[in-house]
Amino acid sequence: MDGNLDFEEKLEVNKDAIVHLKGIYKLINFSCIVGFIITGIMFIFGICFFLMPFFSSRVRDKNGFDAEDDIFELFILFVFLVSIAAIFFLLYFLYRFSINIKKAVEENNSKALATSFRYLKIHYKLLLVILGLTLLFNIFSPLAFLMAQKFKFHKKALRFQVFFFF
Repeated sequence: MDGNLDFEEKLEVNKDAIVHLKGIYKLINFSCIVGFIITGIMFIFGICFFLMPFFSSRVRDKNGFDAEDDIFELFILFVFLVSIAAIFFLLYFLYRFSINIKKAVEENNSKALATSFRYLKIHYKLLLVILGLTLLFNIFSPLAFLMAQKFKFHKKALRFQVFFFF
């Protein structure tokens, strides 16, 4: 067999594989539900944390925020929300994988099994895109820091640098 299946050949799943698929379904289903809950909590606390200084005049006057600080804080909020969205979609595709695995195992449905692996493929493609963007961002972040120092924005650039590396 050269890795390509002819249309006449069938891939058979034995009982051991079905037992493993049932275990995978239960583990992934539980992990995704916990992940959705944690992602929701992160979203709520993140919004509250980042928007609290904008609505508190006492904190604004005490810390001396200016327009550039507000723009920087909004940029960080945007990056945080995009990160939360990425985590949500990674969990969503993994959850859909587990639901279709359950359906395939319980109903002996090969179409549901194929659909579940399609969701797993989408999950890993999205993960690869996120990892690539993170790598590019971490490569160009020090360059942005150096440019910001040259243009006298070093305080904001330093906060930006520390935020993304820790």
